[in-house]
Amino acid sequence: MLIIGLIGGSEENRDQIADQICSVSPHITRFDMRYPKNPAERAKQLRNLVISHGAGLGKALVLPTILTELEAETLRELGALFAVVKGQVSNAVPIRVGDLYVTNSNRHCRHFLTPEEMYSEAKQIHNKKQRAARDRVHPKKRTHLAAI
Repeated sequence: MLIIGLIGGSEENRDQIADQICSVSPHITRFDMRYPKNPAERAKQLRNLVISHGAGLGKALVLPTILTELEAETLRELGALFAVVKGQVSNAVPIRVGDLYVTNSNRHCRHFLTPEEMYSEAKQIHNKKQRAARDRVHPKKRTHLAAI
């Protein structure tokens, strides 16, 4: 399952972007977690959600309320991708190499993707990682054809 965490920006912008991503497909689920406030409990709840209910959530899960570094680390361990929302950078969740950048602005922005573009990029990255993992587990058998 593709997991996308939204970090940075305002809560209003993260909500709008999550709504726009979910409008791309009925197979995308949005999960807002307002409580608990304790970082360890939030991380534990997210891990349990993804591991135990992941199959029933759809093909993708969008999380617009990532508030702590512990939550982000837990999700990164589970293979989540992160999108940095244009606006104020989060003090609690660091930006990492490979994170995508997204805006809900209608004006073209050189370094930021629209929510639809960001979802498409995240999906491609996720699929590439899945193929690489599958190839490590089940290496392709190569057949050599003799020259005739």
